[in-house]
Amino acid sequence: MKQRAYLSLFVAAALSLSIPMTPAFAQVEVTFEDAISAFNYGDNDLANKHFWKLAGQGDARAQYYLAYMLDAGLGTGQDINGAAGWYKKSAEQDFLPAVVYMGYIYSQGRGVAKDEKEAFKWYTRAAQMGDAIAQNNLATMLLVGRPYAKNAPLAAQWFLQSAMQGNMRAQYNLATMYRTGDGVKRNYPEARRWYSFAANQGDMYAQNALGYMFRKSMGTERPAPDATPEQKAAMELADKNQAIEWYRRAAEQGHMKSQMALAIMYELGEAGPDKGSNEAVVWYFSAARQGNEKAMHRLGYFYERGPEGCPPDKPCENPEREGSGLPKDDKEALKWYRKAAEEKNYTPSIIALARFYQNGMGGLRADSKKALDLFNKAANRKDPVAMVELAGMYRLGAGVPRDNVRALQWYGLAYQALQDQANDPKSMPPDPDLETEATKWRIYLRNNMSKNDIENASRLINSWRPTFVGNTGDQSLFYDK
Repeated sequence: MKQRAYLSLFVAAALSLSIPMTPAFAQVEVTFEDAISAFNYGDNDLANKHFWKLAGQGDARAQYYLAYMLDAGLGTGQDINGAAGWYKKSAEQDFLPAVVYMGYIYSQGRGVAKDEKEAFKWYTRAAQMGDAIAQNNLATMLLVGRPYAKNAPLAAQWFLQSAMQGNMRAQYNLATMYRTGDGVKRNYPEARRWYSFAANQGDMYAQNALGYMFRKSMGTERPAPDATPEQKAAMELADKNQAIEWYRRAAEQGHMKSQMALAIMYELGEAGPDKGSNEAVVWYFSAARQGNEKAMHRLGYFYERGPEGCPPDKPCENPEREGSGLPKDDKEALKWYRKAAEEKNYTPSIIALARFYQNGMGGLRADSKKALDLFNKAANRKDPVAMVELAGMYRLGAGVPRDNVRALQWYGLAYQALQDQANDPKSMPPDPDLETEATKWRIYLRNNMSKNDIENASRLINSWRPTFVGNTGDQSLFYDK
């Protein structure tokens, strides 16, 4: 009985082997469309499986997507070295996205040894195939002279190729070349035209650059020689309004330098009679929240001055308009000055903080030693304001023993620093009031001191060297960058 049952099973198995395969049992052929469909639906496991199969069959598109998934760790463990290998297989078949990406991975050393010559080679290949990103990147390498000698005219040609395809980074770069005259003849209208293309695509750097050009009336219509003062003023205001509009667009995207430029224009009254420090404060807060030390300092200034505060370089013609809208609050002022001074080493805030200690403001106990230390810290950055403050302390004996030799030393050093500032085209013009004070007291002391004391002061001036080593950054209050 058991023998018959085993025989029946054997026959059934044999018969099953003789049945031909039907389409339902045939192996399904995977296509690239199947793989990309799984990828787009987020089924990374299935997409990865399909791409592996197709990549092994030599499909350049699948090789690129497999490389991407390995690079990002999608559907598999991250393997940037393996990704680089598949990118290269795809690129060698001239699949354009892979050719471009080979330039990137060699420029960054991602999955391969960093090799700028290899990056240049692949970017050149992709640029010649018409890829706008590769054209921009190749142009950038030519412009900076890496890894080969700088070739600005050729860079401009590649930027143009990319820019004409709508690449906003290339549009920005080409515009900058026209603005600076690097590799092409300087042409402000052409610079503005290309900046406008990028700016209208939302590029905040181009928007900032346009704001700068309009503020400086670079490439804009100039008044006729016989224009009246009213016509000239109207044209200047029109340029300023354009500058504010472009700065505003960039500022709203979080571009910190545009926020600062906008705040400064409002504070200096460049937006017309209806806009002023109230609007400036709004943008100073935005920039301060991003860590800008100048914005922090200006907020401290406005809180210290209160609603009647005015810009430091012009009188208050209309206190109601000039006021910042912020209440006078020494504690808030101290908070912002301290933040800029201690976190950012911003010299004007170090000086402001010293004055708060000197006068016992913002809830601080008056502390001449702390004030002296802070003034010294700022003076050691060759700041003439701090030097004049130190000189005054020694001349008056305010918190330190009266010492005319030390006073003359610091007035003399301040005078030298102001002269250096006046002769440096990159520096802000020296404060005329400060220059007057330093000159006046320097002459007064020299006329009322013994020859021996004057010689001692001169020795101190000649032997003095700033002790601060490092970059203090841009310490100006108002700047155009």
